[in-house]
Amino acid sequence: MVDEAECEPAQDADSKADEVRIPAGFGFGDAAISRCPGCAVWFFHIIAAFTEPQCSKKLQQTSQGHERSLTKTASYERVVTGPSLRPGNVRAGHLQTWYPEGGLNDAMNRKDHWEQVYKTKAPDAVSWFQTRPTTSLKLIEAARVDKDAGIIDVGGGASVLVDFLLADGFRKVAVLDLSAAALEHARRRLGKRADSVEWLPADVTTFQSPRGFGLWHDRAVFHFLTDKADRQKYVETLKRTLTPDGHVIIATFAIDGPLKCSGLEVARYDAPSLCTELGADFQLLEQLEETHTTPWDTTQKFSYFRFHRRKRAA
Repeated sequence: MVDEAECEPAQDADSKADEVRIPAGFGFGDAAISRCPGCAVWFFHIIAAFTEPQCSKKLQQTSQGHERSLTKTASYERVVTGPSLRPGNVRAGHLQTWYPEGGLNDAMNRKDHWEQVYKTKAPDAVSWFQTRPTTSLKLIEAARVDKDAGIIDVGGGASVLVDFLLADGFRKVAVLDLSAAALEHARRRLGKRADSVEWLPADVTTFQSPRGFGLWHDRAVFHFLTDKADRQKYVETLKRTLTPDGHVIIATFAIDGPLKCSGLEVARYDAPSLCTELGADFQLLEQLEETHTTPWDTTQKFSYFRFHRRKRAA
């Protein structure tokens, strides 16, 4: 099933109905998570009998005077509660990770979230899916990098960009993603051609590249880094990984783009704000706007930026 609420539009998050659903397949029968009116607490309402045979242990917890009861099953990994916690986007039959106010700043939590996404959804059933990454390919062509310069697709996951790069004759192509499940989708799709790609299951904020790359491509990773420290680590990785005369292509939600994606908060960028994040080492050469149409015919506004690494003064 396609998740029609995968990415939320640019609107006040508090104006939405504060209820999400949990499917019976996760061992909770028919359950809902609601927000207590007048307080910042999310809690479970169990509205039907538990139907799973593996139900074993009742958990009772209280948060600001609100008691909640649920049954832990083998298929549910953990429960998180507190006065300032939000649930991930639990809609259309998918249970996603809970995360603290401010986003997934912990690397393991980020990995858990994206593994869950790609283990429960087909690659073409997520809002960011593209049949052809037209804008990315246009900017890569404009960079005029050598076929052997090396291209790393950061957060490439199950994206088809790698397919087009191989078809265009690029060699030394690498795909980095936090989710091993996402990379496996791409490997299976490529078949024998996957052997010519370097697959890197890693967190970009801690990644240590085995070699330099002449072009760094990132469509929709940077905007998930809502914590300043994570953005600084991203830029440090970029500088370590990119060759001295390398090119950078980063796509984020535009200033008037969605506020959330995959249940996570995002940061939206224009040219001045992204240039500030990357610093003086990178010169902005080009900016393109794209209105992306999701698999269920909603639209999202992206901004694409192409940079060139400035040469250091002798």
